Amino acid sequence: MRRFLRVLLLTGATLVVVTALLVSGLRLLMPHLNGWRTTVLEHISSATGVLVQASLLEGSWENYDPRLDG
Repeated sequence: MRRFLRVLLLTGATLVVVTALLVSGLRLLMPHLNGWRTTVLEHISSATGVLVQASLLEGSWENYDPRLDG
């Protein structure tokens, strides 16, 4: 039982750290999103099967929410 709790705690801590790193990376990359506009739009189009077009992508982070303007 102690080993199970230790593994559970370690797994939870790992998930918290990985989530924090992903959010921090997203916060750093959002302002530079327009530089990858064509790649992002191609991935969205291939995933949805719908042609997606945008002349500009602006990303920012406001308080706790990411914001994408296109």
